[in-house]
Amino acid sequence: MNKFYLLILNLFLVFNTFGQVYNPLIRPGIYWEILDGDGHLICNISGGNRYYFQGDTAVSGRTYKKIIAKPVLSLASYPPGSFCPPFAVDESSSSSHSILLREDSLARKVYVYDSGYGDTLLYDFNLNEGDTLRSASYGSAPYALGVDSVRMVPLLNGALRKAIYLENNEFYIESIGGSQGLQFHLYNPNDGFGYWNEPVCFTENGIPLWGNQCLGTVGLQKHFSEDIFTVYPNPAGDHIQIKGNYPNTILSIIDLSGRVILSERLKDKQENIDISRLSSGSYFYRVETVDQCVIGKLVITK
Repeated sequence: MNKFYLLILNLFLVFNTFGQVYNPLIRPGIYWEILDGDGHLICNISGGNRYYFQGDTAVSGRTYKKIIAKPVLSLASYPPGSFCPPFAVDESSSSSHSILLREDSLARKVYVYDSGYGDTLLYDFNLNEGDTLRSASYGSAPYALGVDSVRMVPLLNGALRKAIYLENNEFYIESIGGSQGLQFHLYNPNDGFGYWNEPVCFTENGIPLWGNQCLGTVGLQKHFSEDIFTVYPNPAGDHIQIKGNYPNTILSIIDLSGRVILSERLKDKQENIDISRLSSGSYFYRVETVDQCVIGKLVITK
């Protein structure tokens, strides 16, 4: 009987040791879309980027993953000069980001290289309620933050991940990153009131796992000329007409938050589109071909 209980105990220890699988943050095929918030602007956004890992670099004997940033563009024509929805990622442009990450999967920790402070702890996934994260803020001296709570949170695909909630109301999630964005530190006292980073979408191999505002893409080779397509009437009721010289295009209707609420593939040079299910209000329309993109404002009145 003692041997039986010993066997059960051993199985329990093995399950608790190996059953809690750590899900790494640094892996291929993942993308973060992060907007730069600015509470002093009309649409509360000043820019943003899509981030992903590409390539390695060595610093002081340690290997770090390089981060590529593709800028977010505002496709809005109104208000003039503002950075407002709808947004899109410019796939034709990219640059390496200055902050580098490395991960110790066995220790369940993520480190960031900062030119001022060197290799610094960013995330520690071993922490429990009442522990302290001794990390560093972006552009300022290292600091310590207490852990308010530790929870399991669901991703969009139903998977559960460990989330560490800190005393400054920020958090970070295993395999996802922080509430201020992937590679950014969790607290930046230099930013001041009214500035923040907002992760709006996290995807892996094209599948959204976190956030609900995944952005479309454009390239700078596309030009925004309203003379290649005509959208009428505007204001519209239950239908709009799309007329142009480019068949096999895609029409998207986008609300003021940047969410695509209607998407149609156009096969003919002139088509009638049913928009009767859309409520009265202001929207954006986007008509895209392989090398053309037209953005405009659409008003619907019922």
